[in-house]
Parts: sequence; structure tokens; C-alpha cells
Amino acid sequence: MKKAILDGAILAGDREKAHLHLQRALDLPDYYGCNLDALFDCLNDELGPLDILISGCRFIEDGSYGARIVETVCQAAREVGGHIILEYDVPKYEEMDEADE
Repeated sequence: MKKAILDGAILAGDREKAHLHLQRALDLPDYYGCNLDALFDCLNDELGPLDILISGCRFIEDGSYGARIVETVCQAAREVGGHIILEYDVPKYEEMDEADE
């Protein structure tokens, strides 16, 4: 089963960098079209079942292009099988205390 880690901070940023990150992390083919339709097609046609951890989801704003990327990845995973884990990276209580001082 294909396993990958996607960085939410990168997905939330520049579209070109987000698609380059997706291509590398998911080992998408060279002909990957760097758009959401191409992402969905590659995930469905090329990879089979997916286990993907998307870390740093706290960086992705609702309705943003990064959110659309996550939605596309989740939709593809539902169709081909596998699991998507969304990790928000909430700071630990101690880390929050230290940042406040």
C-alpha cells in the first residue's frame, strides 16, 4: 500500500510549490498536470490504495486551494481504498505556556 506524508504548510502556500510537493511525496508520474483534476486522476489510476498522513492541517484555511487539495486526496482515497489521517499539530500545553512568557 502506498504511504506518504504531506505537509499542510506547503499545501497551504503557493500552488506551484504545493503541486511539486504532491508530485514528490506521492511519487506521481512526470506527466502529472499539476492541477486538481490531474491529481485525482493520478491518485485513482496510478497508485492504488493510499495511506496518507497530512500533517500541519492547521495551516490550511477553509475554502482555500490547500483545502481543495486535501478534499481531492480524501476523495481519491475513498475511491481506491486506504486511509487519510489529518494531523493538526496542536502544540502541547507546556509549549503554549513557554510561548506566552
